[in-house]
Amino acid sequence: MSQGNGDGSPFSIIRERAIPDAYSDSVAFDINVYGVTIEFGQRGQAPPGTRGKTPHIPHVRIHMSPQHAKVMAKLFVRNMRAYEEQVGPIQLPQALLKELKLEEEW
Repeated sequence: MSQGNGDGSPFSIIRERAIPDAYSDSVAFDINVYGVTIEFGQRGQAPPGTRGKTPHIPHVRIHMSPQHAKVMAKLFVRNMRAYEEQVGPIQLPQALLKELKLEEEW
């Protein structure tokens, strides 16, 4: 006698866990020959009386293969281009691009 989900299928339905939602305005990368780690977080407040960058407060780390990361990066770019085609270009401050050593790509 087989167990299933009542439709004759031998598969069982497993209740899924809730997937947490998070906001991120900060990201950190660790890339090496064995893998890629992307850490999403938020910028915290700088300690009183200090100058410089605000601290990165991590919320979640994602680990993946370099191959998966490269495919994800290409898909991300494709989707951002499609978004901008629909709603218009997203303007980025030149100072930010210079700080991150980035160029406008499209």
